[in-house]
Amino acid sequence: MSITSIRTRIANLSVLSWLLIISILLLIVTSIVWWNVVYQSPRNVFNGMIKNNFATSGYTRHVVSKENGLNADELAQVQTGGENIVRTKTTLKQEGDTVTTDAISTDKAEFVRYTNIDTSRKDANGKQLDFSKAVNVWAKNETGGPSQTFSQMLLGVVPMGNVDPKTRAELIKFMDKHTVFSVNYDSVKTEKINGRKAYVYEVQLLPQTYVEMLKLYGKGVGLGDQVSQLDPAKYVDAQPTSLTLGIDANSRNLVTLSYPGNDSRKETYSGYGIVKDVQLPKKTIPAAELQKRLSTQ
Repeated sequence: MSITSIRTRIANLSVLSWLLIISILLLIVTSIVWWNVVYQSPRNVFNGMIKNNFATSGYTRHVVSKENGLNADELAQVQTGGENIVRTKTTLKQEGDTVTTDAISTDKAEFVRYTNIDTSRKDANGKQLDFSKAVNVWAKNETGGPSQTFSQMLLGVVPMGNVDPKTRAELIKFMDKHTVFSVNYDSVKTEKINGRKAYVYEVQLLPQTYVEMLKLYGKGVGLGDQVSQLDPAKYVDAQPTSLTLGIDANSRNLVTLSYPGNDSRKETYSGYGIVKDVQLPKKTIPAAELQKRLSTQ
């Protein structure tokens, strides 16, 4: 088809055809503007992150910290909802010593094993310490309820878990009425995190309303006993906690968390919604026995 014939066809288009074309173009432009100006606005992205946090079935948290000469690297995979499980792999390094652990926490028990103990330390007789009987041996500790590890993961600075719909609606209503996270939207920065567009927020966590929210949230994720003793009134004069949060603009998921002025701890988040098949150890020893094997060296 020649250029001339194309021009002729365009010239012969009816008014209705032109109106349809213009309407489609306007719809496309409006959609692009809505996506960039409304959906991806920093305020909507932050609020979307909060809502996503109350409806996640799983995520991965990576924490790197350094304090008093101890370097810690912790990778935790969390599953919530039908079966609550936290799988944590931790590496600790201090003064030339390296210890690596693998732990699984459930609603009823904790399993832990040492996968590596590397040290040049010697006993009183100058003999190299031997931890071979303690390495790669699973120990089990019956908790009779949610473990401390699991509770700490779900009751974090920015809570994340699979809350029932009724409680989820109550949480959103509470946070719409009361400020839990005070965000300075004028200082929001746009950055690339993991190759994706993200917003970086300067946030103030307000302790009293945070505790009120946490009590409601805790009940919604089955941790009512853990939050029952919290008293918001005790935090009336508590100072806000400063946070820096990085949030993916498209998925509205939290991706980074750090504390301004404190470079000793950094947290990154990923793997939202991913649920893995975690097999609990079948052959275990009591936790006290494992501790005994370590202390006899």
